Amino acid sequence: TVVHNSPLVVVDLLQLDTSKLSSVAKAAEELQERYSVIHTMVLNAGILPATGMSLSGILPSRSLEHGSSYLKQEDPLTSDGLRNVFATNLFGHYCLVQLLRNHLSKQGHACHVIWCSSRAARADAFHHDDIQHHNGKDPYASSKHAIDMTSVAINETLQSEGIYSDVAAPGMVVSPMTFAIMPPLLWYLLTPI
Repeated sequence: TVVHNSPLVVVDLLQLDTSKLSSVAKAAEELQERYSVIHTMVLNAGILPATGMSLSGILPSRSLEHGSSYLKQEDPLTSDGLRNVFATNLFGHYCLVQLLRNHLSKQGHACHVIWCSSRAARADAFHHDDIQHHNGKDPYASSKHAIDMTSVAINETLQSEGIYSDVAAPGMVVSPMTFAIMPPLLWYLLTPI
C-alpha cells in the first residue's frame, strides 16, 4: 500500500455525492480549508444502475468484453435535473476539478488528477449532441467514454498550469455494482483469484 511504502505520504478520504452539485461545492471548500496543496486526486465515484439483463445486448460479439451493453439500465434525473449516471460518473468530478483549479495549480507543485474509467467505455455509446445520454440504452459506457475524452481535454488545457490528467481502468471488479449481472456467489465461483 502507498502509506506502508511511503510513510510520509498522507492519504485522506473525503466522502461526497458527485451527483449533487451542492455536495461537490461543499467538498471543494473543505479540501481548500484542509490542504494548502493537493498533489494527487483520484476521481473514483461511479454508478452502473443495472436493473437486470437485456438478452438483445448479449448478441453482439463484444458484449462479454463490454459488460454494460447487456444490462438494462435506469438513469433517472438527479435533484439538480441532470441524468444520474452523467452527474455521478463525470460531471460532479469535472466540477470538482474546476472548483479546485487554482488550488491544484499552486506554483511549483504539480497535481495529478486520475479519473477511473472502464473497459466498458464505448465511443459508439456517446453522442456529442446528447452528452447526458437522454437517448440510448447504455449511459454507463457513454459516461466512461466521456471521462476518457474529458481527461484528454483537461490534460491538454491545464498541463501548462501544472495539472496533469490521466485515466485508469481497473478492469472487472466484483462489487455490489456488478451484482445485477449475476449473484455474488457466481462471481466468486467464476472469477479467478
